[in-house]
Amino acid sequence: MLQEFSSELRKRDSVFSVVNINKIAEIESEITSQRNILFFENNHHIDDYNFEPYKDKNSINSIFIIATPSPIYILRMKSSKEDIDIKIPPIYGNRNQILEDIKNTTAKIFGKHGFSTFPVILPKKLLAVCSGMAQYGNNGLTYINGMGSYFRLTAFASDFRSDHYTWLKPSMMKTCQYCGKCIENCPTKALKRGNPWVNINRCITEFNERDGTFPDWIHSDWHNCLVGCIRCQEVCPYNSQKGQIKIIPIERSEVNDIINIKRFDDLSEHLKRILITLNMDRYYSKLKRNIGYLIKQ
Repeated sequence: MLQEFSSELRKRDSVFSVVNINKIAEIESEITSQRNILFFENNHHIDDYNFEPYKDKNSINSIFIIATPSPIYILRMKSSKEDIDIKIPPIYGNRNQILEDIKNTTAKIFGKHGFSTFPVILPKKLLAVCSGMAQYGNNGLTYINGMGSYFRLTAFASDFRSDHYTWLKPSMMKTCQYCGKCIENCPTKALKRGNPWVNINRCITEFNERDGTFPDWIHSDWHNCLVGCIRCQEVCPYNSQKGQIKIIPIERSEVNDIINIKRFDDLSEHLKRILITLNMDRYYSKLKRNIGYLIKQ
């Protein structure tokens, strides 16, 4: 079955790894350790995880982690002087498509062989690293051969039991120990050499995914994406030739609508389709604020 599953995933250039459900306690312990690090104070992404349902559930034998390539999307706005590119980092743009594709694939393959599957909310990056599929970079992201950091992870549980599980201690790529390009290109100095944990109190992504005003110390020129930040990824040598770029034309009038129209439902159908495709409808309340910095409104 796993060969059939792997073959189906390869059609999407996806890869997967498997974790024994018995390792969930170790994952929880590692997350607890990370939470105690200074850089993880008040990190809501860490606190969201609830490990209890997976500890004593007899119907779960394995956790599958799947990595699917995720491109950089660019909204290209025509201008009288020069086009303005509004970037959306990997993992944002094709989230819904990836989730639907993986859900359908797992249901088809596993169901055919009499196994059940369901999505889970667990620390996917840590699972990918401990299962040997990925390694941490110095920017807190995970890297996979052939994809760099331009991919999206999904995870699901199954009653399928594998005969072979890989389990490794979390590790950082050796090249990161002497490179430092991501550290130098981070405008807020949220990264530290030799440490794969991001100081979220300095990370632009942590602020532009939220509502509210930006702190005074965030310079207007530091903003570079509609949501999130790509400064550490775009200079990474390991991402060279790894990421795809998909360009979507957008009219200046549509950008103005994003800035001026408060309710997402009041946008034109065409603009709503674009934002839904890019998963930007989830962040619509932040877009008006963020886009102003990018087009120097």
